[in-house]
Amino acid sequence: MPSLRIDQSDLKCKNGCEYFGNPQWQGYCSKCHREQMIRQRRAEKASGSTTATLPKKEQKKSDRANKLNSSFSKFEEKRLRQSETLKLKLSSVFKKSSTADDHSQSTEKRSQEFKIPNAVMEGMKRDFRTRFPTLTHQVDHDARAFVHSFIMDVIKCANIMTVDELSERVQRQYQRFMKHMDSSQHFQDVDADTKEMLIDFVEKHAMTYLHELPSVVFSPSGTEDERLDRAMSERIQQLAWVGERHLDCKLDRADPECRLLLYKAISELLGMDSAASPGGKLARVRRCCRHVVALCGAPASADDLLPALIFTVLKANPPRLVSNVNYVTRFSNAQRLMTGEAGYYFTNLCCALSFIENLTAESLSMDKKEFDCYMAMPASIGGSAWVRRVT
Repeated sequence: MPSLRIDQSDLKCKNGCEYFGNPQWQGYCSKCHREQMIRQRRAEKASGSTTATLPKKEQKKSDRANKLNSSFSKFEEKRLRQSETLKLKLSSVFKKSSTADDHSQSTEKRSQEFKIPNAVMEGMKRDFRTRFPTLTHQVDHDARAFVHSFIMDVIKCANIMTVDELSERVQRQYQRFMKHMDSSQHFQDVDADTKEMLIDFVEKHAMTYLHELPSVVFSPSGTEDERLDRAMSERIQQLAWVGERHLDCKLDRADPECRLLLYKAISELLGMDSAASPGGKLARVRRCCRHVVALCGAPASADDLLPALIFTVLKANPPRLVSNVNYVTRFSNAQRLMTGEAGYYFTNLCCALSFIENLTAESLSMDKKEFDCYMAMPASIGGSAWVRRVT
């Protein structure tokens, strides 16, 4: 049964490593989760089993297309067609030539190869000089060259890897750049804090560009992210009757300051979808949770934060919430999620989603018949009085 009452220790990795765990990783931190997955794969290979220990593999793109039902909107169908067209183009770019005929046509194909627009590269160059005015030209060159190779590698692999494999590959790219900075003479005078900012720079520009490519890293093909987005949105609508009293939140509707903080928190949560990079989305989550902490009053513990954050999510019903959380989980630099303020708040958001998804009468200390009556009501009944009183 999901619980509203947690403390700091409940947010830690269940492996006892002191990093933040995550419901998306079965309670492990990203490092322990990946190690666990590697052990499971090795055990599978040793036993000859392909499905005994690993979670069910996500469907391939062709299966997903075959199972699209008639409820899909025209917009979604058009988006899927565009995604398939792009995938075919990208696949043809990176397919290896296997015959002499193919080799003879390589000159013609070269002109059709996928290229990152010059405007993107120039924008990256300007951003680097703005953020790192004192760093050398060689550091600038190395960072931008790495972003370019990062993007091209992900595009090449996106069509042939599962999303979990692609996520692992992206994490290895971050680690590769870290090792490059530690070993290259170009970075010998760069301090640790600046190196962290450079990793953020690489993540921001690589993932922002990839985010805009349909179905590559955001709601990737072969996943059920879009279906889960709709299911979560419908679930939140169904729970519109849940108020602060059900969650034991100490919120005062009559207090203008309290209402303002709630609206600010909701605004940041809604803005998460418009951010393109994992770091940008995490920044929105961080600002949202800061408002929620202020809403709870000082001092606010994890025990206070989670119920108020659940309440905020229920009142916001952010668009594509599951896709946004999965995007951050899969493609953010894992170190960012394991420690620090952003990792702490993101872990709480994941806990809030897990609570909403699995909420029962017992979770709210309610009589089951009363709970069932509320759940049977149309979503428009029992909505938020906070929203209705906005002026």
